[in-house]
This record gives sequence, structure tokens and C-alpha cells, in this order.
Amino acid sequence: DPNFSQFYNNPIYYNPGMTAIGNGFTLRSHARSLWTPVPGKFDTYSVSFEAEAINKVGLGVLAYSDVAGEGLLRTTGGNLYYSYRAVDTRNFIFQVGFSGGVINKYVDWTKFTFSDQLDEVFGKINNSAFIQPNFNTTTYADFGSGFALRFNNKSRKSGTSYKRSIVTFGGAVHHL
Repeated sequence: DPNFSQFYNNPIYYNPGMTAIGNGFTLRSHARSLWTPVPGKFDTYSVSFEAEAINKVGLGVLAYSDVAGEGLLRTTGGNLYYSYRAVDTRNFIFQVGFSGGVINKYVDWTKFTFSDQLDEVFGKINNSAFIQPNFNTTTYADFGSGFALRFNNKSRKSGTSYKRSIVTFGGAVHHL
């Protein structure tokens, strides 16, 4: 699975229960290029949109792409998200969410180097005895579920301004 270094900025990817927990509309985009000077870097991109709908329902969509190891492995996916706010009070929110989508994984077998191709002195000089599979891509459905608990501390006056704290807990299960 692709991984984001600032996971808290991509909440619906990690937990469908976070879909539209902040009310209103949210549009997010992410780009991460890990180990750029090294051949075989990891490039990950995602874009998501989520919105609070009618009757405590949240809806969202997310698309992402991940390229690992100089294009050896590509993962592309898209998910739809649905959340329902079971409890919504001034100081507490309990929300459950579900996701469903499609993932495509692609492997470029021609770019691999196998141990039987290597010579101790001259490096990669031999042909491999590896027989490539007759497939290099797979596409499958993917589902997930999660929940989120959000606690809003009442506003309290601190000097001349009001402060409030928000604490969120949650959990999710992916690849059901």
C-alpha cells in the first residue's frame, strides 16, 4: 500500500470513518517523492474530496497513484467513501464509515535483475533463466471500514481569546 509521511493530512485514506467529520467541503491533494536522488525512488500522489451531505451523511472520493522502484511496481486506485454520524452532540461525535473501490497493480518484469544474471567481477552480463509470468497487471475490488470518535472541549477563555481542544480517536480495517 502507498504510505504518506503526513498521514494526518490524508485522513479518509487511512480511516473511512473520518469522511466529512469536519463538516462542509474538503479538497486535499498530496505529492510525495521519497529518496529523490536515489534510483528507485518512491513517488506517491493523491487527491480527495469529501462533503457533508444531508441527514448526518458524509460522502467522499479519493484517487491515488504510487510508483516504486523506477517503475517496477505501480499501484493506482480509486475509492468512494460513505460515512454516517450516529451521535452528534456539541462535545462528542461518533461516526462510522465505509469505502469501496478498485485497485490496479502493475509490475514491469523486464526491469528486474536476478541473481543468475550477475557475475562476481563484471556485474550484470548473463541472461536470466527466469520465465516471466504471462501477466503483469491485476485489478481487484477493495473495501474498508472504520470509526471515529471526536471529543470537543468546551471553549474556555484564556486571556482575551477563547480556546477549545479537539481530540479524535479511531480505528479502521482495510482490504476486507
